[in-house]
Amino acid sequence: MTGYGHRVRVVRGVAIACAAAIAATLVIATPAVADAQVTPVASCDELADAFATTGTVLLTQDISGPGTECAAVEIGAGADIVLDIGGHTAYFGSIFGTGPTVAEGAAIFVPSDASLTVRGVTESTGAERAGFLVASGGAGAGIGARPGSGASGDIRIEGGIIRAESRSAAGIGGADGDAHVTITGGNVTAFASLWAPYVDSGAGIGGGRQGIGRVEVTGGTANGSSFSGAGIGGGSDGDGIVTIAVPDDARNSLRGNAGGGSHTGAGIGGGIRGSGQVVITGGTVSGTASGDGLGAGDRLGVGYGDVRGLGAVSISGRPHVSGSSIRSSRTEILGGSVSIVDGLRATDPRPVAGTTPLSPIFVSVRKDGQPVRPGLLVVVDDRGTPTGYEAVPELTSASLWLPPGRRFIRTEVDGEVRTFPVQVAADGTARAFLDFGAPPPPPTLEQRIVARFAELARRLGSDDAAIARIARELGTTEGTVRYWLRRAGEIG
Repeated sequence: MTGYGHRVRVVRGVAIACAAAIAATLVIATPAVADAQVTPVASCDELADAFATTGTVLLTQDISGPGTECAAVEIGAGADIVLDIGGHTAYFGSIFGTGPTVAEGAAIFVPSDASLTVRGVTESTGAERAGFLVASGGAGAGIGARPGSGASGDIRIEGGIIRAESRSAAGIGGADGDAHVTITGGNVTAFASLWAPYVDSGAGIGGGRQGIGRVEVTGGTANGSSFSGAGIGGGSDGDGIVTIAVPDDARNSLRGNAGGGSHTGAGIGGGIRGSGQVVITGGTVSGTASGDGLGAGDRLGVGYGDVRGLGAVSISGRPHVSGSSIRSSRTEILGGSVSIVDGLRATDPRPVAGTTPLSPIFVSVRKDGQPVRPGLLVVVDDRGTPTGYEAVPELTSASLWLPPGRRFIRTEVDGEVRTFPVQVAADGTARAFLDFGAPPPPPTLEQRIVARFAELARRLGSDDAAIARIARELGTTEGTVRYWLRRAGEIG
C-alpha cells in the first residue's frame, strides 16, 4: 500500500503548513496492560476469542497475510489486552476487498473502557524476523474506535512494524471522537482518508473527526498521513495535544508527513479548524505540507501547530526539528536545531525565548576548509557562561534560533574546544562558519582586562593599584579599565 509522504513543521498554534493530505510521525506512551494471563493463539478465530478478556495474547505463528486477512476483531468491554506479535504476521480487514472488507467499523476495535498494547520485533536479525501487524478500517479506525462508539480506548505501541489505515477515521485512534495514543518503540505508519480525499477525516495518528488527539512519543518511529486531520494530533475540527520527548541517546526518529492535493490540517498538531499544542524536547521531528505553508484560514495546512494559529509550540532540549512553517499563538524555542525551509518568513508569529524575539542562524563547522562533525554546540555569553541553549549538529551543521546581535558559540573538534563570535541578523538571513583551521581570534580588550585584573588584584592586594597597572600596560585610561570591569561584574 502506498500513501502520501510529506514532512510537517511548526506553525501558528502548533502547526506546519500542510496542503493536501497530512502525514506525521511520532512516538507515544499509553496505559499499562495486565500480563497476568497469557493466551497463545495460532489463528484469527483464536485471537478473536482471546480478545474478550484481559490478558496477553501471544502469536505463535503467522495467522494472516495479504489476501488472507482476518475479519475485523474487537476487544471486550473493560478488557486490557497486550498483543505480542513477536516475529509473526497478522493482517486485519481490507479496504478494497482482497480479504474481509471492513465497511463501517474498525479493523481492530478498542472500546473506550478498554486498552490495547502492541509488542513485537521491530528489526529483523539473523536469528529473528520482524513482526508485522496491518489493520485496514472503513469508516472506523484501522486500530481504535468505530463510528458512534465515542472515544477510543488507550492505545500503546511498544514494538513491531505496524501499518494502519482508514477510509475516513484515524489510522490509529478515534473515529468521531477523542483518542490517546502512546508510542515508545516500533515502526509505525498510519493513514487517514487514504482512499477518500476531500472529506473530513481523523488524524493519521490521534483523534477522529471532531476528536481531540493526545499523542506522546518517547521512542520508535511514527509516520502519519491525513487529508483534513493532522498527520499526528487532532482530527478535522479537533485539537491536537502532542508531546515528543525522545531521549538524546535514542536512535529513533519522528517524522510528520503530509501529501495529496488539499490544504487542511497540521502535520503535527491540530486538524483543520482545530488548535494544536505541541511540545518537543527531543528526537528527530519533521513536518511538511504540500502548500506554501503560510496562508490563514482553512485553505492551507501547517507543519506544526494549527491552521488558525490558536495553539502553542514549544521546542527545547536538543531535538532536530525540520519543516515548512510554524503557526501558533506563541512559539518558543529554547534549544535544538530547528530548520524551517523558508526561515523566519514561514513563522507566524515570530518565535521567542521568554519575551525576547529570535532569529535563525545557520551554523556550519569546518576544519582546514572541509566540513567536519563537531561536538555539542553550546551558546555562551561574552564571559563564556552557558546560556542554556544547546544543539546537536546534524552531521556538520545546525540551525539555531537566537536573539539578534553578537552571540558566542562554543564547540569541540578532535579534542580542541573553541568559542566563536557570530552575528545574528534580525532579518533571519545570518550564516556562520566556525573554522577550526584558522587560528583562534585574539582576545578582546574586555577579555584582556578581566584576565589581567584577576591576576594583579590578587598579587597587589588593591583594586585601584591593579587598575592603574592595567591602564599603563594596555595604553588606555583607568576609566576605560573600570568600565569594562564593571560591565563584567568584577567591580562595583
